[in-house]
Amino acid sequence: VLAKWSRKVTKKGKEAQTRFNQLRELACIGLDSCLAGVARTNGQAVLSKEGYAEVNVANHRTWGAARKTTSMWRWGLLGGLMGEVEKHGQVVDSLWADTLVKPFTAPGTSAIHLRYTLRPFIEWNASERLSLRLRPYIVMPAPWEWLSTVSYTDTTGQEFLDERVDWRLDGQFQATFKLTPESDAANKEVSVTMSYRMWYDNAPNRRAVDSFKDGVQQLVVAPELHNQLLFSLGVAF
Repeated sequence: VLAKWSRKVTKKGKEAQTRFNQLRELACIGLDSCLAGVARTNGQAVLSKEGYAEVNVANHRTWGAARKTTSMWRWGLLGGLMGEVEKHGQVVDSLWADTLVKPFTAPGTSAIHLRYTLRPFIEWNASERLSLRLRPYIVMPAPWEWLSTVSYTDTTGQEFLDERVDWRLDGQFQATFKLTPESDAANKEVSVTMSYRMWYDNAPNRRAVDSFKDGVQQLVVAPELHNQLLFSLGVAF
């Protein structure tokens, strides 16, 4: 896993950073040496040295989490391995040629595959109100299953192989625009989001079925590309 955040943060992040810095000033260097502003009882610091150390650690972790959400940009890459059960159900359809119709049935298939996965992402807070997200998800085959092959026989009786690299892509892009003024953001947040998603399969389900001529097969291929576009309105309190 790789990840990188920008040091530059949004206006909201700068305000949060100022508050964290104010809390950091309360840190105690020693029981007998505390910075000004530390609450005391009878001249003694309220918290022990260990207590101030715990406050500092909690402050550091909290600011780290806040920085991730308020950075101007961040990118990352996640890679891994996964086992996948690929199952295709029985196909019942028809071939069409002018006025001719030939029904066909293709049996279902199932197999277990090992896949490599890559999940890069880029996030950019273009302004206080506009944020952009790009998250492609890439699935690649193992080297010994690199090609997906389907054989079929053409009109000359010759056998052909349809070979394709068995990889696919799930691409996701999201743009969010906040409608809420900054003065109201502390109480509620209203936003409009546009989401675009693309599914691409370089080796979709393919079947060789008997054609209208005896001894001749036709390759039937499922769609390679699917698209989805969504608009949503969000209200957070």
